Amino acid sequence: MTKQTIEKKLEELVYLYPTSQEPPKIPKSEYDAIYELFNSVGKDPKKFYAPDNEERIRIQDNRIIYLDARNIELEIISESIGNLKNLKLLIFGYNQIESIPESIGNLNNLERVYFGDNPLNKKSIEFLKELKEKGVNVIY
Repeated sequence: MTKQTIEKKLEELVYLYPTSQEPPKIPKSEYDAIYELFNSVGKDPKKFYAPDNEERIRIQDNRIIYLDARNIELEIISESIGNLKNLKLLIFGYNQIESIPESIGNLNNLERVYFGDNPLNKKSIEFLKELKEKGVNVIY
């Protein structure tokens, strides 16, 4: 899949609002973080949101506040995930993630994070414990 194709599909994903409303514009840094996530697993961005399924991304005030990336065969999370500064809920369960990027620690609005059913390494588990001590609801 070409970068243009993925970008077009991602735009369709991010702008999932009724046609009577102006679609929200998210910051380029957030767009790039989501693009990298999809690109790393070769997934079609449209599959991140299925109308007959639950939402995978929620946008509030033109910012991504919710990201559900469970069960997408993800192995690596890019440091760019730290660009989702307004993220409140992050779900990465049921993947093949071993290492968690430190940039997640910079997500000051993060309230809950889920990394269950991943083969996390010891360092990542310690990192999640630190997040928990900061008041983040952590499940792994």
